[in-house]
Amino acid sequence: MNIDKMNEVVKPPESVEVVAERFRATVRPLEELRKRGLNPLASHQKLEGGALTPDSFVIANLEPMEREDCPNVLFMAPHGGEYAPENLFERLTEEGQRSTAVIDAGTFFITQSERVPSLATGFSRFCGFDLNRRPPEEAANVAAPGSFIWERTMTGASMYKPGQEPTETEREYLSKKYHARYYKEVGQAVHKLSERRKSGERVLMLDVHAFVDPNSQNASVTSLLKRYLPETDLTALKESNPIFVLSDRKGFSCDDDVKNAFVEALQTNFEALSEREKSLLLEGNASKEVVAVEKWFTAGGYNAEYGDKLRKSGQPWVNALQLEINPTAFVAFDPVGGFENATYNDEKLAIMKRLLEQVVLDVNKSVLSAKGA
Repeated sequence: MNIDKMNEVVKPPESVEVVAERFRATVRPLEELRKRGLNPLASHQKLEGGALTPDSFVIANLEPMEREDCPNVLFMAPHGGEYAPENLFERLTEEGQRSTAVIDAGTFFITQSERVPSLATGFSRFCGFDLNRRPPEEAANVAAPGSFIWERTMTGASMYKPGQEPTETEREYLSKKYHARYYKEVGQAVHKLSERRKSGERVLMLDVHAFVDPNSQNASVTSLLKRYLPETDLTALKESNPIFVLSDRKGFSCDDDVKNAFVEALQTNFEALSEREKSLLLEGNASKEVVAVEKWFTAGGYNAEYGDKLRKSGQPWVNALQLEINPTAFVAFDPVGGFENATYNDEKLAIMKRLLEQVVLDVNKSVLSAKGA
């Protein structure tokens, strides 16, 4: 008989109230990195009251739904957050803390529109949880890197200090109080759009992301690409590097005509830009390719899966697309520093914002709100 085992004190599970209090203090990791002399990109976000509570972490812009000409489209930007619980940030390793510099560049700014409703989050995906991954109560993702809680950095090193990983109670709290809350608000926003639509019209959930620069010499970026795309020739990736990559869970989350219309609208509206604007967005792009479908970043994440669930639960008019934007179209990255040292080009960012808004308005007119769709 193991006497030591018998004498071992079993700690009672933490209460939700204890975890909530522990996560009450909020920090902005990107600001902390700037204090260390780094220059990460800004998120362009401002949380109400600066607090990261279940009631405040979702940044909703639903006012466009009050407009008669609001399109049947919902912008979503889950990976542009730069806020985190101070307690969790302090438990990250040095490399883990630096990982918080990796945000989906510009996506929050690009999706803020007076004409298109949107939902975003202030939560950092690397210091807390990832909204575009399945929650722990569901089966783990198999295709996408990382998980609901990123326990490894992009280089594969430990994200948290030894013994400081999120507890089971903390994971459950993040899942039920934050992840579930976000998708509840997504569902409610889609429902509002669905109520506004006329018979035969469809709704599009557009989840906007920004992928990494394959030309980067930063160890985190090159490591991520090798782990995420093990069978892809990185040299070929650098030579064929489109501005946009579209995914729809390989056809499950979106009707083909909606996806095809989106591809066409991206290409058409890009060509409609002035020669100067086109050259600005293509600067540094070796292939000069505008849009690709299911290329490298395939299948989409939990957002597209959620859209697929809505389609299968009696809402076949719902469509979900994941749009990856090449951030080199509007960001200057330090080749070695990567996301830790990067700068927006505000002119390019404004062009991208205007371009994407016009794309969804055109898609809405051509297929979403078209008669007999």
